Amino acid sequence: MALIKHTDNSIYLFDSHARNHTGMPDENGTAVVIKCDNIGMLVQYLHCLSYELNSDLFEIVPVQFYCCSQNQFSSLLNIYVNPWERQLKETDKHREKRLAKSREYKRKRRLEETPQQREALLKKLKIYRMEHKEQLKAYREKRKLKETNTERRIKLDAKKRSYNKMISQETESKRQTRLEKKKSDYQKKENRKNKSRLKNNI
Repeated sequence: MALIKHTDNSIYLFDSHARNHTGMPDENGTAVVIKCDNIGMLVQYLHCLSYELNSDLFEIVPVQFYCCSQNQFSSLLNIYVNPWERQLKETDKHREKRLAKSREYKRKRRLEETPQQREALLKKLKIYRMEHKEQLKAYREKRKLKETNTERRIKLDAKKRSYNKMISQETESKRQTRLEKKKSDYQKKENRKNKSRLKNNI
């Protein structure tokens, strides 16, 4: 969270965590900016928030702002490049380091998250993919064009190893579920093909 004091002595609180319209925790919320008319209102809000979070400890640290020229500001903006472009320009060493860090973070998060949190996360991910469908498609196409034959072979080998590991560890019930789903997907695909043929014949 960040606190910004305005010239009229009001205080703006920016919270990057998922909050609802009242500033309270919400799994389906967004980042918020809350205006407090005075310090008393801010204290009251923090008391309510700490009650919701089951925490009575807040650490407040100062943040300093510096004035800079237009050229300096432009140079700072150039540092924060689009993450999609940064991934296209990164070297193999940096990519491997980034992916290893991401895998470790995801592993720790999965161990700590509850089923409800995982369900909410998957729902958000589905919405994000739908909203950014074209951008994600363009990114995958760029990565595919940049990808060398060696990288493609390494990626396919990794997928194959992952699949074989999953097959060797799955139980009989999971195997039956997987095969039934595969059969159902195949039937749906065939039904779509048949409908398409009928339309073309008509």
